[in-house]
Amino acid sequence: MRKKSKKQFFWEFMRRHKKFRVGDAMIALDLSKRYVKQMLWQLEGAGYVKIVSDPGRFEDRIYLLVKDTGILSPVLINGKVIDKNRNFAKKVQKKIKIPKHPPRRQIPTALKLLNAIRSRVVTKVQICNIAGVNPHCGSAKRAFGEFETKGVLKPITPMRRIDGHKAFYVDILKKDELRMEITKKLEVLKIGAARRKDD
Repeated sequence: MRKKSKKQFFWEFMRRHKKFRVGDAMIALDLSKRYVKQMLWQLEGAGYVKIVSDPGRFEDRIYLLVKDTGILSPVLINGKVIDKNRNFAKKVQKKIKIPKHPPRRQIPTALKLLNAIRSRVVTKVQICNIAGVNPHCGSAKRAFGEFETKGVLKPITPMRRIDGHKAFYVDILKKDELRMEITKKLEVLKIGAARRKDD
C-alpha cells in the first residue's frame, strides 16, 4: 500500500474539521510552519479554503474549507492546483497580502498595556496580568519593544527582579505621550474605516 503524503494527511484533516486553527493542524500532523503556509496559500488562491479569523499570528489563523471535492488531496505544482477528484487544473490566483501585524489589532493591545502601568517600577508580566494580555503573544512583545525604544520602560541598573521577572523604571511623561500618540492613530483608523464603509 502506498504511503500517504503530508498533503494528503493535511487534506483529510481539513475535510474532517472543516473549520480549523492553523496551529492545531501543525501540532496534530507534525507539519512545519513553512510547509503549512505554502500549502494554504495555494489552496486559498485556488478557492479551496478561506480565512475566517486572523488575530495576527499565522498559527492563530482560522481557516474554513469551502471546496471539498473528494478524498484525494489537490496536487500543487508550479503555481497550479490539480484536482484528481474532478480531473481539472487551476492556476493559483495572485495572493492578497495580509498585513503581518494588522494595526487595528496591535494598537488596542498597546493601549491596554499602557493603561495597565500603575506604578513607577514594574515587570512586563505584572503589566500583562493587569491588562489581561498574554505576555508571550506577538502583539505584547511588539508593544513592549516600542515602550523600551521610546523610553517608557527603562532597565534598572543593576538589574532588579520582582517575583523572578526583570523590573523596569517607568517614565510617566513618556507613557502619557505614547498613549496620546497611539490614541490619535486609532482615531485616524476609525475615521478611515467609517469613510470606506460610507463609500
